[in-house]
Amino acid sequence: MYPTSVKNVEQVCATLATITICMVLYLIIFKSSKQIGAYKYLMIYMSLFEILYAILNVLSPTQVFTKDSGFLVVLNQDESFFPVRMFNVLFFTMFGTSMANFGVHFVFRYFVVIGKTEYTSSTLSNLVMWFICPLTLGSVHTASVVHFMDKSDILEQFLRFKVMNISLKTKIENLSYMGFYIYPVDKNGKEYVNWNCVIGVLVISTLITFSISIMLYFGSKCYIGLGNLTRHSTVSQNYRSIQNQLFMALVFQTLIPLVLMHLPSSIIAILCFFNCVTEAFGPMTAVCIAFYPVLDPLPNIFIIKSYRNAVLGQDRIFRFF
Repeated sequence: MYPTSVKNVEQVCATLATITICMVLYLIIFKSSKQIGAYKYLMIYMSLFEILYAILNVLSPTQVFTKDSGFLVVLNQDESFFPVRMFNVLFFTMFGTSMANFGVHFVFRYFVVIGKTEYTSSTLSNLVMWFICPLTLGSVHTASVVHFMDKSDILEQFLRFKVMNISLKTKIENLSYMGFYIYPVDKNGKEYVNWNCVIGVLVISTLITFSISIMLYFGSKCYIGLGNLTRHSTVSQNYRSIQNQLFMALVFQTLIPLVLMHLPSSIIAILCFFNCVTEAFGPMTAVCIAFYPVLDPLPNIFIIKSYRNAVLGQDRIFRFF
């Protein structure tokens, strides 16, 4: 059976994430310095994205299975009042959009540092542009998953012979499952390469690599720009300090999903190509992903000074901390 402890961890993490994200939303809306500007709306956007992810885990907990050359995300209709097929697609959408979100944030921070106010002002057209960018990349990611990794006879083979006899005690008709199985078995019992899944993994890896490349490029440019900013006497110390705080918070926020979500997934994909991934990676990955929305708001709370002061008791609303 799928470990009950994993499901419990997912539920607890979802609850904790809702609390921490709501706290961050309050801080962003009511405790942000005016010098944060339009970036405040991107932070709100990111927080709403993360709270939606946490709610998805509460309404329909995911089960992640790995074995040999297969990776499968399974949702059981018996455990949810909502259509699990839709939730499974949303799960992959969130996964693909997460890195795109951070890429957009690094681009925005760079434009702020170099003074490109035509792109960073709080106009409706600018905000729509910044909001649509990650959704566009996330939509391409989702379309790729649905095309290459949706329910199929090959995935059903993996589910029946690699998963159900060891982990699941339910009817296959009640399950929504998406993933990949690189070396299925033909009717003669011989393994062959499932090129459809191979292409799917490569396409999705390319999309994620693109997002990470955007982060690295604009992150390094932003870091250099912040260094130049400190040498300009016309810029106030307070402004430089806020820009540094926002950049450092973003760096740590980005490291959390990289380590908890994309690193385990990359390791699983590589091991699947070598046909040697073990069952333990599935529950471990599910737990790591569950911690993402819990931990990701924390850099904003403790690195951005105005938020930290509020939480640590210098604001009456948060004195109980």
